Amino acid sequence: DKHTLQYLHRSFSSRTDGPEFTAAVLVDGEEVVYYNSTISKAIPKTEWIKKIQADYWNRETRIHQRHQDILNFNLKAVMRRINQAGGYHTLQRMYSCELHGDATTKGHMQYCYDGEDFLSLNLKTGTWTAVKPEAESFIKTWESTGRGAAYWKSYIEKECMDWLKKFVSCGGEDLKRKGDKHELKRQENCTCMVQHNSLNETLIKEVPKGGGQAEGLGAVWIGVITVVIAVIAIVAGLVVWKKIISGFRPVSQNSNC
Repeated sequence: DKHTLQYLHRSFSSRTDGPEFTAAVLVDGEEVVYYNSTISKAIPKTEWIKKIQADYWNRETRIHQRHQDILNFNLKAVMRRINQAGGYHTLQRMYSCELHGDATTKGHMQYCYDGEDFLSLNLKTGTWTAVKPEAESFIKTWESTGRGAAYWKSYIEKECMDWLKKFVSCGGEDLKRKGDKHELKRQENCTCMVQHNSLNETLIKEVPKGGGQAEGLGAVWIGVITVVIAVIAIVAGLVVWKKIISGFRPVSQNSNC
């Protein structure tokens, strides 16, 4: 069996029609926690996650608020670095950890600016890879603060895995049942994520490979397509990712189910 813990953080500039920051937490591809700067609190998105002790949500809210401040600051810094004083821009941070049945693990972390790769973390070497030249200055700054590549490598490989195990324990049979269904879908479908400034939440759906019909999507999928088409028609700059990636953030190790 394989289990994944994924985090998606997004910061927006010059946004007047929605929150300036959103975050989603996914366990085995299922969104379990959501936060945005408008509601300014972490909320459960599935029943089993509510079994975590009550103070978990206050703690998660504080952590997301810190992520909000940091990512908003970084977005403004990137815009200054590439001489984009105004306009609509986005910065995404995505990081994740993955645990396989044979105890092998994987992890991933990257930043995207305006939907394009900006920089990523190489877990094997424990170093940043700057996809854009402008990212080099941020690497130097982060390394000087002690929150650089070595910090995130250690975090993803240790703390993230600990939390993934806790979530799997909390999810129990709910995750197992959904995991079995997800694995069957995954073999035939691609995972499609739609994010846009007009959408307050991320749309995540299974898309049939090869253009075939996916049984059971029905009216729900038709509704999603309708929303996406409307967004494309009204606002340019739709970002569609075919891979869900992200990760984890620091929280107390005392939060148990």
